[in-house]
Amino acid sequence: MSAAPVLESALGEALRIGWASPLNQASAIGRVSVRVTDALVERGHQVCLIATEHASLRDEPRHPAKAPCVHWSQVDLEQLSEDYDIVVVNIGDNFHYHAGIFPLLDSVGCLGIFHDFYLYNLFNGWIEDASRSRTAGWRRAHHISTPGSISIAWRPPAPDPWP
Repeated sequence: MSAAPVLESALGEALRIGWASPLNQASAIGRVSVRVTDALVERGHQVCLIATEHASLRDEPRHPAKAPCVHWSQVDLEQLSEDYDIVVVNIGDNFHYHAGIFPLLDSVGCLGIFHDFYLYNLFNGWIEDASRSRTAGWRRAHHISTPGSISIAWRPPAPDPWP
């Protein structure tokens, strides 16, 4: 049996992958993300793990990984599309574990892996978070919730009237 083929970019090279996930040791999504990214590194891909935890959890111990890791608040959002061939974002319902996904999604097209069908807590936490300075491009127009549903309307930031 031959080894698994290496996924290649359009140029035939190994991929540069940004992998966004909660990485603290309590996160099951983080544990699986490290296993997947370790396998990608073993196959020759360049992977950078982007920890998506809220700033209050930034210094929590992380799952050990072969790929380098950076907290989302330290990522140059304007460079994402230049730095990576693909950005994979793990999306779950725990806001404190996934708070950093919003600026990433606002900056570059991403491949999303949805771990939960119900995302009310993710969006409700995001709406209520007072430290959203890096996510200012996402504006809440209104928030309506009923049992079993959530509706959030977004509006783009208004242009600065005093450039």
